[in-house]
Amino acid sequence: MQKKHKPKMLMALSPENIPVATSLFDSEYALTISTSMDHAKAMLNERFHLIAATACFDESSMFDLLRYCKANPALGSLPFIAMRLQGAELDNTTHQAIHIASQALGAEGFIDFNRLERTAGTSNPEAKFLDRIRILLEKRMSD
Repeated sequence: MQKKHKPKMLMALSPENIPVATSLFDSEYALTISTSMDHAKAMLNERFHLIAATACFDESSMFDLLRYCKANPALGSLPFIAMRLQGAELDNTTHQAIHIASQALGAEGFIDFNRLERTAGTSNPEAKFLDRIRILLEKRMSD
């Protein structure tokens, strides 16, 4: 039986988010984890199918990484998803501001796991989170 190849994801996040990210994504993606901007930039010499970054990556450098990727011709076409995996739920204004800024800079979207967990109406928010990522990627491919 042939083994299915998982899409490669560069996951830029803070160290405390590593266990959550591994739990959420390891079954679906071949993860490369980065906790600093310098390391993420160095890793981007490899081929990835998707870049994801959390809001707290390297002292809130998510938008810096997003700008770097979208300004680089070799990386600009890669899907980039901004996300938040832990912490207290953001108020509506802050959530909307991060969502708008992420999309304005070229991300496919912003997903807050805590908000999704509260609003998903499902006993499996992890599956809903992965579905949301798939939907964003499918939307991008159909545009």
